Amino acid sequence: MIAASPLESARFSIKAAKFHTDSSETAKLDVLEFLRQGYDFGSCRVSTGNVHLLQYLLKQGFFLTDTLVYYKKNVRKQEEVVPQLAVSCLGDEKLIANVVNLAKASFQDYPSHYSMDMRLNQERVAEVYPDWTARCCVDKNVASDVLAIVEDSVPTSFIVLKKHANFADVLLAAVHPANQGRGLLQNLLKSSIRWAIDAGLEEVHYSTQIQNIAAQKALIRQGFEMSHSFYTLHCWRDELRVQ
Repeated sequence: MIAASPLESARFSIKAAKFHTDSSETAKLDVLEFLRQGYDFGSCRVSTGNVHLLQYLLKQGFFLTDTLVYYKKNVRKQEEVVPQLAVSCLGDEKLIANVVNLAKASFQDYPSHYSMDMRLNQERVAEVYPDWTARCCVDKNVASDVLAIVEDSVPTSFIVLKKHANFADVLLAAVHPANQGRGLLQNLLKSSIRWAIDAGLEEVHYSTQIQNIAAQKALIRQGFEMSHSFYTLHCWRDELRVQ
């Protein structure tokens, strides 16, 4: 199936959709529906284990923009006492403004799936993470909490958490470029574990690009284990060819 993507449509001034399909059989129907509804741009995530679907979509004119790896940790098995090293940004307008500025600096050259698609307006691509961070700080439907490590009243890093039935999902994490190499991501992960334990949850989930080796090393040090992975694909209406 496909679904409209209002946020991407508004941001890039195009008619955008997301594909939700798990087989080459249904993918063909989804591509035809995409064309019938007049969408300009589409994106989808494909399990790295679903090679047949990946090959089919590539033949139709989709192209690879990133590969995401997903990690998780069972916090119910956490043996050592984990301190809370970060503070919540929610309700603190000054702290929120500083966190959004931190996002601008941290994600300025970040290789997201949007930045890998040169047909998208790259100036608007640069707004994606700061805008997302701002929405996370003020909209409980987007995120449950935003935790920041603050030094001398200035945030050096932050992590965004979304509470689900039995796990906390890390939507976003950033360390200011001037503070990288100081183990702050380790502290953010510890804070997310503490937050999940206090919320009575069972797990913490975290995803990142496969080339982000530093983040994966930090996750492994904190006891996270890789669980699955996805390709992100994009397509444009005028490049599709239904076979």
